[in-house]
Amino acid sequence: MSERARRRARLLARIAFVVCGATAVFGTRVPWWPWPIELLVHWPELWMGWLLGVGLFAVAQRELSRAALCVALLFVGGMRVAPYVGSESAPASPAEHRASVRLLVANLWCEREPTPAFAALLGREAPDLLALIEVDPAWQAELERIGGAWPYRLVAAEEGPFGLALFSRWPLEQLTLGPLGAEGYAFALARVQHPEGAFTCAVAHPRAPQHPRGWYGRNDYLGAVATALRTAPTPRVLAIDSNATPWSGEMHSLAARTELVDARAGRGWCGTWPTFLPSLCLRPIDHVLHESSLAIGAFRVTEPYGSDHRGLAVELRLPR
Repeated sequence: MSERARRRARLLARIAFVVCGATAVFGTRVPWWPWPIELLVHWPELWMGWLLGVGLFAVAQRELSRAALCVALLFVGGMRVAPYVGSESAPASPAEHRASVRLLVANLWCEREPTPAFAALLGREAPDLLALIEVDPAWQAELERIGGAWPYRLVAAEEGPFGLALFSRWPLEQLTLGPLGAEGYAFALARVQHPEGAFTCAVAHPRAPQHPRGWYGRNDYLGAVATALRTAPTPRVLAIDSNATPWSGEMHSLAARTELVDARAGRGWCGTWPTFLPSLCLRPIDHVLHESSLAIGAFRVTEPYGSDHRGLAVELRLPR
């Protein structure tokens, strides 16, 4: 390698070290981190792979202190991602909880017309509670046709990707249904009157952070969701397509501010979007956060149903 090529390689390695190191330390912990780095944090295989490459390059160049820093940064960032690459934890004992609720979280993808695949999914999963995202007028009509098993409903349908709905086998007491945040994205909050004990369920969906305005709108909305949930009656459950991975600073902040627990943690990757990529490449951006007094009996990704997302089938167990 010529001296000029060696200098270029060192410069690129330093840039990668700074960017990936910032992603590992700050991007996984600090909300409102700069937009480009915040996008990178959702792809840990990239920034962790680059850090590993920089570390190996540093070893080859006998820069052992930088190599050691790369190892430390990999550890720091890896600790945030690790709960989502492990095996599924054992469900809570039914003896500790008095009833279970089957929750289905599904992004319907308003850009596609309704298909029989979603009705088939409902037949397979037989959920008690449906948290539905991207409910437009066409999907609202379809849900009226196929949703007879869930007579209690909150629906905020609208053109575009921000309509929401909550369908239930049990009565719903509406707490909030309407716009939230500076840009007024829909938010649904209701008290589910389960015969064994009421609980609060929220459904939310912010804008995607595909550009700085979307990044700002999403983060502002997530902050408004946290504020709304802090005063909601307990126990609480949040079903959300947050357009953010669970190890990101935004989701870390949302869980901390609401004092809710991520149902996915310890249960593997469970990627949900986008369905046109191989399963190992799907990003886990659909979530269920819950009160620590609730337990999770099962947590899994559903089969495809015609959307660009896969759904989440979650068994909630109510406390005694």
